Amino acid sequence: TLEVDEAIPATHHPTEGSAAYRMAPLVAHLGVLQRAYVPLQAREALPQQTPLLSTVTCKPDEQSDIAMAIEAGRALARDVGSGDPERMAPLRLAELVQSACAGTGISVELLSDVAVLARDYPLLMAVARASLAVERHRPCVVRLEWRGRGQATRTLLVAGKGVTYDTGGADIKVGGSMAGMRRDKCGAAAAAGFIVACAHADPDMT
Repeated sequence: TLEVDEAIPATHHPTEGSAAYRMAPLVAHLGVLQRAYVPLQAREALPQQTPLLSTVTCKPDEQSDIAMAIEAGRALARDVGSGDPERMAPLRLAELVQSACAGTGISVELLSDVAVLARDYPLLMAVARASLAVERHRPCVVRLEWRGRGQATRTLLVAGKGVTYDTGGADIKVGGSMAGMRRDKCGAAAAAGFIVACAHADPDMT
């Protein structure tokens, strides 16, 4: 149990009265969760491995709920961002996102038809054209939609670039270094993680 004991004398901050430390339990909780994270491919390689952390709670309870919601999004983003080009080939990445969205109220639309992508996403297909010869490397687009509770008054659109294999897999770098490149998809990882975190937090949109 992670808790800020009220019996401990309060720390005085230079900005006294600004409630600068009101989120301290949440920050501490997120720090613990970050330290306990195990990369996706390590979890898959050793499925019998005991998790580093089984449970953690934080007081007040509402901050604990927010921490777990944020971590659900961060964990997905880390999984997507850290996966190598084969593990995070487009359709496998899409499958992971679909799994993370299950039961959250997020609707998922997957566009993978090459003809549709060529018509509607010509720039994406220009980048991915070298991948078309390898079926598992072919591109796709994942659309997530989450409406939340209450009556929303604005629509927010979030787009993230998810290049799983630079230049569609055409190795134009010396030394074979492209095989280990994985960070070009972190924009998509952040976008998906953000939506998942929002859905888990489930705020009233009114």
